[in-house]
Amino acid sequence: MLVVGDDVENHKDNNLRFESAEKQFSFALKAIKLTFSDS
Repeated sequence: MLVVGDDVENHKDNNLRFESAEKQFSFALKAIKLTFSDS
């Protein structure tokens, strides 16, 4: 049972990392678009 619990926790961590990476990526895209529209 411990192994299953660890797998679930790892899965949650990976999902959080993926979500934050996704947010950072979309934020970077917005910044790039703003930069190009300024110039």
